[in-house]
Amino acid sequence: MFNSNKPDLKDLYHFFKVIQRYNAANITISESVPLFTEEVKKLSLKKIMESLMRDLRNGVAFPNALSKHPTFFPAFIIEMLRVGESSGQNAAILDESVFFLEQEVDVKREIGSALWTPKAFLVLMFIAFLLGIFLVVPKLGELLMDTHIELPLVTQVVIGIGNLAQSFWWLFALLGTVLVFVYQYIKKEYPEQIDLFKLQIPFFKVITYNQIQYRFAKIFGLCIQAGIGTTRALQYTAMAADNIIVKNTLKKAATDIERSGISLADAIKKADVYNIINPGFYIMMRVGVSTSDIGNIMLKEAENYRKDMLAASKLIGDKVGLSVTIPGYIALIILFASIEYPVMTMMQNLNSVGGV
Repeated sequence: MFNSNKPDLKDLYHFFKVIQRYNAANITISESVPLFTEEVKKLSLKKIMESLMRDLRNGVAFPNALSKHPTFFPAFIIEMLRVGESSGQNAAILDESVFFLEQEVDVKREIGSALWTPKAFLVLMFIAFLLGIFLVVPKLGELLMDTHIELPLVTQVVIGIGNLAQSFWWLFALLGTVLVFVYQYIKKEYPEQIDLFKLQIPFFKVITYNQIQYRFAKIFGLCIQAGIGTTRALQYTAMAADNIIVKNTLKKAATDIERSGISLADAIKKADVYNIINPGFYIMMRVGVSTSDIGNIMLKEAENYRKDMLAASKLIGDKVGLSVTIPGYIALIILFASIEYPVMTMMQNLNSVGGV
């Protein structure tokens, strides 16, 4: 909600898509950026575009102008554009960049769509639980306690929790706030542990694992195909990684290659202490190096992992849905049955007394 004005992946894709389209129509970069800026609504993105326009008017090369905004423009795309300018392959580089970003957007959309229903259900379930605990349970609890009937243990426990929540709601709010700050602290201080934990989450770990393989193979393959050297390709792939373990692994591998001249496959295998890179890659890397076709081989591997990742994302909605809805329904049934049963018993007793 608070980051709605922040440029995102869709904005990045749209930018390069427009540049690609104008480039195909022989419209220069200096002309394309102002045309794109006219469509921009986000203030933060408009500022980036205005900065680009100033640099381009002052004769700054397009890749150099992009490099001033590293949080928005990926380093590997900037480097590929530099290679494209020097080799006259700008159109091909733009095509590859747009295709990569399009796949990234599609993957994000697929996963988001698959998770929308479970997320919505969780929110509704949480709201229903809070209403029950803070409003319904205490009121019904007062009614039942006034009747002086013997209540089942589970009902007494639920009423006690409801009364506690109503009386000390601020304590629950404080606890929630503390948990948020604790999570942010752990996320900042122990990023590797957080990313390792993501690889252990049921249902999600298959998607996360395949996404890591896909992004590694795709970005590295694109860099190699663009003519970027192995070490620099690894460094740019590391910079683009959204997993700190992958980032550190590839950085260390690049350093080992520079210092000791170790082979690509051996360097990554040595650096991959968490075994996060699929072992099959090492075979393909050795074949790619020996045939001087590693870029093409890695791109083919990336496509295989992309298909596996999308297939897993389509199944996750049903799997997560069942794992969330069943316990959620059970919890709500127990919550309201613990109150409803004594109420029904009380009403039956009143009816029987009235009938007599």
